[in-house]
Amino acid sequence: MAKNLTAQIKLISGQGQIIGSDGQTITIEHHNLNQALDGDLVIIKTKNNQWVVDKVVKRAKRQFTGTVYKKNGKIFIRPDDRKFYSPIEVKQEKHKIKNRDKILVEIKSWPANHLPVGKVIKNFGPGDKWLPQVGAIMANYDLIEDFSPAILKTATKSANSIDWQKEIKNRLDLRTVTTLTIDPQTAKDFDDALSCEMLKNGNFRIGVHIADVSFFVKPQTNLDKEAYRRATSVYLVDRTIPMLPPILSENVASLMPGQDRLAFSAIFEMTPAGKVTAFKLARSVINVNYRFDYDQADSVINQRKDSSSALSLWNLNQLANKLKISRVKAGSVMFEDAEFKVTLDNQNEPQSITKKQRGPSSQLIEEFMLLANRSVAQYVASQKAQTGKVFIYRIHDLPDINKIIELSVWLKTMGYELELKADNKVSSQALNKVLSQSLEKEEGQLVRKATVRAMAKAVYAIKNIGHFGLSFEHYTHFTSPIRRYPDLLVHRLLPFFLNHKPIDKKTVEFVSQAVIHSSDKERQAAEAERDSLKFMQVKYMANHIGETITGLVSGFTRFGFFVADDKTGAEGFVRHTGKTSSDFSLTLESGKKIKLGDQVKVKVIKAEPEFRRIDYELLTNYLA
Repeated sequence: MAKNLTAQIKLISGQGQIIGSDGQTITIEHHNLNQALDGDLVIIKTKNNQWVVDKVVKRAKRQFTGTVYKKNGKIFIRPDDRKFYSPIEVKQEKHKIKNRDKILVEIKSWPANHLPVGKVIKNFGPGDKWLPQVGAIMANYDLIEDFSPAILKTATKSANSIDWQKEIKNRLDLRTVTTLTIDPQTAKDFDDALSCEMLKNGNFRIGVHIADVSFFVKPQTNLDKEAYRRATSVYLVDRTIPMLPPILSENVASLMPGQDRLAFSAIFEMTPAGKVTAFKLARSVINVNYRFDYDQADSVINQRKDSSSALSLWNLNQLANKLKISRVKAGSVMFEDAEFKVTLDNQNEPQSITKKQRGPSSQLIEEFMLLANRSVAQYVASQKAQTGKVFIYRIHDLPDINKIIELSVWLKTMGYELELKADNKVSSQALNKVLSQSLEKEEGQLVRKATVRAMAKAVYAIKNIGHFGLSFEHYTHFTSPIRRYPDLLVHRLLPFFLNHKPIDKKTVEFVSQAVIHSSDKERQAAEAERDSLKFMQVKYMANHIGETITGLVSGFTRFGFFVADDKTGAEGFVRHTGKTSSDFSLTLESGKKIKLGDQVKVKVIKAEPEFRRIDYELLTNYLA
């Protein structure tokens, strides 16, 4: 490896990491970072047999959000970005800054042996209020809710550009086929619809109909450039920040009931056992007959009422169950992380936080979306081998061996045996065995989280390496073009394969960049969504100071341990002077041990929404 290397640095657990040209990971210890921050372009070199940052060539970002705290007459910011490892000193200037305000600062200098110095760009207001918090979250992740007048004008023009006579003539007309949507009760954008017809041979014709967004969003328009910039819709606790303007996402591109709509349809012939015997792709025109929310669909499936919609739902549910059984048997890992629903009053105060329940209709939708995404990728892969055209795959690499070994050791302390192969690799079947064993246990959610953390991250790529978690050789994202830019691009690329036409070099280069950009924006969106939920969890607990809750021990530090509330998922810290051990446990002064996954009783003693931080106190009779 070269003595000097210019590369982008990534901060993980307080250390810097760089992937060398030979694929090896270079680790830079915290004391050798030399003011480098996550994502910065840096020059590194070796010094005293250690890698050190020699120079920061270019900052990834200069503006950061954080919370004000005052000390010794000075004003400091505690950055929201956990990878920013230093407080930021600021001057009062023209802004009236109060303790615990949420503000946006720009780093102006970082003198040697001193804290970074920042200038206040915006004061959002009191950090314990939702609107300042959401303002800071949006600024931190570069999220913009509104669209410019120019983009809205383009979207309106595009929405009014449908020549229905021409489109019906050139598309597969499926308007007479009974079609339905299943979405959350509050949904406004409908990406997907399903149809189910019984054939004379006893098989079923299944249609997975996806909104044809590519018809409205043309390449290189200002509308397309804005969709690319956003790359994904973001779902905060009180709002959706859409990828596309509402006239498209909630109107003409959305598969609304009772309206003729343009779609891209994946059509399957399936046996009653769930085996696909035929598949085709076609641009279509559909008209949705029934719009269900998940609770309504679950009720119909469970009651099996006599109607065309009920029969379709029941048959779709039966086939989805067969698809799931087949998928799990083939090795799909059953990751099911808990999701939480926050109910707000008209003052944006959290009234309740509950775990979302997954019914049969949710699983039904998931199975048919997986089937469509997999089938589209399989079709393209068979064509791509002959043409050499570019495509977008959703890939999931094999887990890192070291992380799997760590997971195996941890699981053993929890009473689970993760079977490893001779080379310390793990099979999806072995992971499923552990996940299945923990499913109904108190620590099941913790086991699932730890397993997910040991996995590689799923990303978009033009080179297909398969999807380990799903155990699919080919997989893409085709089913959500209203809210995901890669899906829109997949729709844009498919006609080249269907019509056997070459893809120009400029498009190939654009797609190659888009997969990287979209993966980054997807990660940022997930972090923004977690931040908004975390604030509401802390805000909720601020109204329950002094109360006793039951939760799972979810992690240890030198100063104590974390507990996640069973009901709300709100994670708080218990300060403790006990001794932590290598077996993922903490020994109390009494000699008793607390282990990861233990269910304990704690008291809520402090909740600071502005810092998104909760403190718990372990009760004397702490065992739940």
